[in-house]
Amino acid sequence: MKFSIIIPVYNVEPYLEKCLDSVTNQTYKNFEVIIVNDSSPDNSQKIIDKYVKKDKRFKGYIKENGGVSSVRNYGLQKVSGDYILFLDGDDYIDISLLEELSKKIANQYPDIVRFSLSTVTEKNELIKEIPIKETDNTKEEAIDEIVKNEFVDVVWAYAYNTTFFKKNKFTFTEGKTHEDFGIILLILAASSTIKILDFKGYYYVQRSTSIMNVKEYSKIRKRVADFFYFHLNNKKNLPTDYCGKLLLSFSASCTITKGRELNDEDLDKYIEALKKYHVVKDIYSNNIKRIIKKLYLKFNLKKYIISLRSK
Repeated sequence: MKFSIIIPVYNVEPYLEKCLDSVTNQTYKNFEVIIVNDSSPDNSQKIIDKYVKKDKRFKGYIKENGGVSSVRNYGLQKVSGDYILFLDGDDYIDISLLEELSKKIANQYPDIVRFSLSTVTEKNELIKEIPIKETDNTKEEAIDEIVKNEFVDVVWAYAYNTTFFKKNKFTFTEGKTHEDFGIILLILAASSTIKILDFKGYYYVQRSTSIMNVKEYSKIRKRVADFFYFHLNNKKNLPTDYCGKLLLSFSASCTITKGRELNDEDLDKYIEALKKYHVVKDIYSNNIKRIIKKLYLKFNLKKYIISLRSK
């Protein structure tokens, strides 16, 4: 079994060697690394060249700057492995991740394998561990477990069967932020088999200068608008079965919560849009807790969103 790891690179010079070393030192050796430099202006390419030169499993590419979605789409055209993983150039993985995944996959070849992760600082200090309960049960039970956890909508917390991924022609939407949110729920819904691996395989480095932490308000407004766009797309394309309803409910809750990043004037406009597109109705009220939440949001939407600003 061969793994293909796609690594987008843009202005991650201080972190890139740690990222690439975490792949080089894998205890499981059958993999390829597809490193795509998105025309980074720093010295990342020198680091990439060094790893490509010393290890034939590493392949380096340079493309015109287009953002992380375009990089991932470019990388997907180059994969030759049985399973695909995404690794951001400023993060790193546990050296045993591929070995643990190979054991979990065995001869079953599920469409998706989800693993757990940790959030760390730039100095590698632990911020939070994000565990997930291991399961070999049904797709419904797996999605139930996945939506209980943070970081559901990040592509790098999963390994994907290449045949499944390409058969469904999944691509990342270019030109928008929160691109993971725009694809991962659709991937989960399209899958037939999902396995969960209780192994902390990924280390997400929370950088103060990353795109998700930039405080410039115009960029915050774009992120919120993109998030709303992807919810409407999820609403249009998710199936109406149990899993689809559960994933759409997650999408709706996240979209409502996203409004806390807006100032009061923009929040009022955002709430109008939430009501216009009936986002609260998308919450799946299949238990008492969700029924109560849905009723509360129906009459206290602004109050609820404002209360989240302090969390």
